[in-house]
Formats: sequence, C-alpha cells, structure tokens
Amino acid sequence: MRKATVMLVALVVLLVMAVPASAKTDRVPLSGEDHFKVAPHGGSTWMSDGVLHVRGSMSAYDTESDSELYQGVTSIVVNYNLDLATMQGRMWGTSHLEVTGYDGGFDGTWVGWFTDTGWAGRGLAHGFGELTGYQARYDLHAAPFGDFVDGFIFMPGNKH
Repeated sequence: MRKATVMLVALVVLLVMAVPASAKTDRVPLSGEDHFKVAPHGGSTWMSDGVLHVRGSMSAYDTESDSELYQGVTSIVVNYNLDLATMQGRMWGTSHLEVTGYDGGFDGTWVGWFTDTGWAGRGLAHGFGELTGYQARYDLHAAPFGDFVDGFIFMPGNKH
C-alpha cells in the first residue's frame, strides 16, 4: 500500500512538471498616456456632510501607447466620493476603448483613490470584436493632460 501511494505521488509530481510551455499566457507590456479629448460632463453632483459625490460623469481621451493593441479613443464614466476637508476618497467607473486599426477594442472597469498628487488607480479590461479573448490589466496615475497607463496586455494563444 505504501509503495502504491509513493508511486501515485511521484506520478502526480511528474505530470505537474510536464505541463507544456504553450499553455502559458503570452503578454506584452503596456505603457501609455490618455490625453483629454472631451472634458468631464454630465451625470449628477451633490454635497453631503462635506463630501462631494459625483455619479455618471463622462469624458473622452485620445489614448496613445507603445502597443498598437491599446491606441485609439477611450470613453469613460466616473463616479467618486471626495471628502473636501481631507481631500481623500474613492473613485470607480467604466471604460470603453475603440482601438485604431482594429474592429474592436476593450471594455473595462477601474477603481481609484485620491492622492496628494491627484489620483491613482487600477483597471481591468476585456477585448471585444477582433480583440475578443484579450485582456488588459493596468495601473493609472494622474497627469496634467489626463493620465498615465502602465501594465500588460494578455493575449490568447499566439495571435501577435
């Protein structure tokens, strides 16, 4: 019985070690910038106990990056709660990037927080159209012109 258990454990270890390299997900670095195209507008805004609440504010950006897979026009929806006494708070929203040169792009969600230098956050976007199966994961940082984007694009198989 003990010999059979040892053999089974050895077999499992060998199988785990033999996972083919082709099963790993390919990824490419993503580094870019979003430049204001349409200033924030719309949605609703109100104050409550010193906190500024914004829901459904929309804006658009020209998105440039070092990857052809993440360039085009990005539309976003922003929501946030900003404590005006401490200048702290959370933000969240959605994004929609129409990628130039492709019939498709990325739809995503993001979360963020206000910082001493403006704001920062993280996003996750899934490809649609020709980019179905792709995924972008990125960090966002405020910039005077919009924001910086740094992360990775994960590709299904070896399409690029």
